Amino acid sequence: MIAFLLALAVTTPQEADSTVFVQTGIRNPTISVAGRLAYESEGALWVSNMDIGSTCRLQEAGQPAWGADGETLVFSSDRSGSVDLWSVRVGADGSVGRPTALTFSDETDGEPTVGEDGTIVFARGQVGATDLWVLSPDGNERQLTSMAGAEASPVISPSGRSVAYVSVLGRRRQLRVAAVRGGEDRLIVEDMAIEYPSWAPSGDALTFTTRSGNRGVWIAPLDGGYVNMLDFRPAKQAWSPDSHWLILASLPRADVGYNGDPRRLGSVPGRDELSGEGSLRVIPAPKLPGTNTTEISLSGEEDRSTRNGERFDRFWNRINDLYFSWQG
Repeated sequence: MIAFLLALAVTTPQEADSTVFVQTGIRNPTISVAGRLAYESEGALWVSNMDIGSTCRLQEAGQPAWGADGETLVFSSDRSGSVDLWSVRVGADGSVGRPTALTFSDETDGEPTVGEDGTIVFARGQVGATDLWVLSPDGNERQLTSMAGAEASPVISPSGRSVAYVSVLGRRRQLRVAAVRGGEDRLIVEDMAIEYPSWAPSGDALTFTTRSGNRGVWIAPLDGGYVNMLDFRPAKQAWSPDSHWLILASLPRADVGYNGDPRRLGSVPGRDELSGEGSLRVIPAPKLPGTNTTEISLSGEEDRSTRNGERFDRFWNRINDLYFSWQG
């Protein structure tokens, strides 16, 4: 069912229903450059290959993020005792390689996002006090953010140069964009209960969701000049690589609180169904205002000197009629 719906959305986005419910219990959807869908469900990580209709499963894994090659999947797992980042190769035929550990910190590592060159940005720390870290392809780590509160939900831009994230301090939430290399960090949107941003493949806009206040899914340009609602139901978003559609996994009103179980980063069997989370649907992707405009050139337009001459003639004729053509 999932493969059929995604194939329909890819081939005929203009005909896709604005809301299509597929199944429940799905979390953290992500789509590869080849169009493969990875997601969490029933306490495991799943990969659906819509081209051949195969689905593979990886236990003890959550928060998937595709690499640029479309076959490397980075995820978080506590399979070694602490919650670290791992990678695994998932072949086009559905074959799954041997997972490899990427981080070895005593702290919790999660929410990975992978850049074009293999650079990984992730959140490290306990809930409410996470910072963003960068893991380079050579294995070196460096801290990217260290603000008060927490920085969470990082997502690297299509160019690989920027990372969008949510800054949380008390009840204040901000959508921000920082340079992956460090230094530049700017505010995009605030005064909303922002969660889970996602880049448009064009790199000129961000979508995000809110679960309190004005609830829904939203889009904003990088200058933060406006915010438009895309859907009134809170959801995590995954863009198709061709920018034609958005896949949305619905979210409950409030996230499940931390209870000491490191599996909070992933899916726990039974919890998704009870929370009402994970109804999967597809909507046509939005277009930013002004992106589809066409400049019109009027044919036969005269130059300025000709227009000015005609205006002077009309003005002079008017003066002549008023003051010099009167007969007593």
